[in-house]
Amino acid sequence: MSFPEKIGRKSFKSVIVCGFICLLVASVHFFFNDTSPTVASAHESASHLHESDDPWNSATEPEDWWEEIRERHGHVGPWNVLGYRIGKAILREMEASWGDHSLIITCHIPLNTPYSCLVDGVAVGTGNSQGRLDLRIGEVAALDFIHISARRKQAETDEVLVAKPNVDYLKKIELVPGADLEKLAKEAAEINESELFSFFDR
Repeated sequence: MSFPEKIGRKSFKSVIVCGFICLLVASVHFFFNDTSPTVASAHESASHLHESDDPWNSATEPEDWWEEIRERHGHVGPWNVLGYRIGKAILREMEASWGDHSLIITCHIPLNTPYSCLVDGVAVGTGNSQGRLDLRIGEVAALDFIHISARRKQAETDEVLVAKPNVDYLKKIELVPGADLEKLAKEAAEINESELFSFFDR
């Protein structure tokens, strides 16, 4: 082998070795440098976790709950408003905040309208969601058995709060003409809570 060929092969090997070292240094810099996108994203996530206990929760309570029910449900009726008021009362009694998803709320209803209209009202009143599985539906056989139960997700006890609508009131709003829906909805928004439902602890 001639001298120039030896020099050429040595130079080629040197280029390969230098390239490998450069690649290794760049990789180390990428993974461990604070300014790298991966680490920067982790820092942002950690900072966000310190700001909120639930980084998935950025919803805010609607300023106009009546219109929120209309948008969600298509109309406002007494069953919606009853659900809304029960939902707000559950948050009050269990010292929970709107949309914090700390409670599991189950609407025990016959699986037909108008009873199911109550569920959308509870959703607007609490910020809970069927999609997040903290607003649920349980089937009961008749109007007399309708109730809404609430329990904490993280609970050391099996305490359950139960809201039982006034059966006479439910019979009043069970079958009403469409023209009377909004009138009865406004009435449900204004009358005393005790005329609509009562709470029981279990």
